[in-house]
Amino acid sequence: VLKDSGDVSNTQGTTTISGYIDAYYAYNLNNPANKNIPYLYNYNRNNEFNINLAILSAKYSSDKVRGTISLQTGTYPQANYAAEPSLSQYIYEAYAGFKTSKKTWLDAGIFTSHIGFESAISNNNWTLSRSLSSENTPYYETGLRFTYAANDRWTYYFFLLNGWQNIREENTGKAIASEIQYKPTDNVIFNWSTYIGNESPDSIKRGRIFNDFYATLKLSKRWKLAALFDIGYQQNSRSEERRVGK
Repeated sequence: VLKDSGDVSNTQGTTTISGYIDAYYAYNLNNPANKNIPYLYNYNRNNEFNINLAILSAKYSSDKVRGTISLQTGTYPQANYAAEPSLSQYIYEAYAGFKTSKKTWLDAGIFTSHIGFESAISNNNWTLSRSLSSENTPYYETGLRFTYAANDRWTYYFFLLNGWQNIREENTGKAIASEIQYKPTDNVIFNWSTYIGNESPDSIKRGRIFNDFYATLKLSKRWKLAALFDIGYQQNSRSEERRVGK
């Protein structure tokens, strides 16, 4: 992993330019014929050297305004963004925001997911391989994000989203989501994230409810402990419910 950054400051704010490269070699003993390792979005190409994720990012931050544009390439976006328009697959993050009050921000665009504590960026993860819960929950989301930092311990987030890991909208509805983070000390974090939305075309309408709970504990400079629990529900389509009733 290679990482570098430089800052350019002025009276209006600070701009940070950074780059990230995550290269890998993976081998699956089943030796799949199509060279794709099942169930994975990261390190998913078998018996070849490749780039999992390469990012070039520019971030701007001031007292009143902030924004990020991060472009990506690699086998991770190829696999995880396959359903998105081709140009959208190159966007890791792209959002702009402004401070609405002393303790609140409103951002609009494409963000990293608010569900779970794992990241698409391996350098930020506690382990190289990701959990199945991470691979099967959103890595990114698109919409509005409202942040309320009540104090040093409590932070609240509210979201209006296109859907479950969508850049391109798939129906006329919108999803709502939330996140509550509590930090009783510098070494402990409790987090509860929610999601409610329709994950199918309007003709089908399948409601999805999802809850993500996790806690992290910093034991020392080198050791951390984490526990995560997810639970969700998705209803059958209306047509399926009619068939079951017959």
